[in-house]
Amino acid sequence: MPLTTDDDHATADAPAADPADGAAVAAAPKPSARAHTPDPVRVPVAPDAVFERLDRAARKGDMPGLRAGDDGQSFRLRIFGELFDRELVGEARPDTASPGESEIVYRVRLLPLMPAVTVVTLVFVIWPGVWLTDSMLSTYFPGFTRAVPTWWWYMPLTVLPLPWAVRTAWRRSCATANEEIVKAAERVRTALGAR
Repeated sequence: MPLTTDDDHATADAPAADPADGAAVAAAPKPSARAHTPDPVRVPVAPDAVFERLDRAARKGDMPGLRAGDDGQSFRLRIFGELFDRELVGEARPDTASPGESEIVYRVRLLPLMPAVTVVTLVFVIWPGVWLTDSMLSTYFPGFTRAVPTWWWYMPLTVLPLPWAVRTAWRRSCATANEEIVKAAERVRTALGAR
């Protein structure tokens, strides 16, 4: 099995699809800096009955984190993305070409709690670190803190790497969320009997 480079954003862990199987394999989206939104899907279920069918699948354990939408024709699935979780919102719209059928249109929404917690944590941890480090240095090396204030070197060491750390966490979160979104959309397709 050929290995790929990091630039390809593919893995060598997954076996290649055998065209002789005749099974259509959905390709996972490439990891990127944003979450993937699944394509709309047509299902042989009326818009009012979509959540009912998904709820039955959720009771069997096939649809973790399922919640009803506000309008009765939409649903929400929790998508785990390591640090930054998301929500896959599916809206069942009547299919104009086939009465009694629906088209599920998706959108992905970032849940705001963890980004806010991350920002607050970074703000409230960095500056107290200056005091703590200054206290330790003045205890063990009293002359050092008088010659060079601690915050002069402490702030660049802690603040300058933050954009790279946040970017890495964000990309890792998007990659994990994209994998989960593909799996969740496939579970919805299966539960609703999509063609």
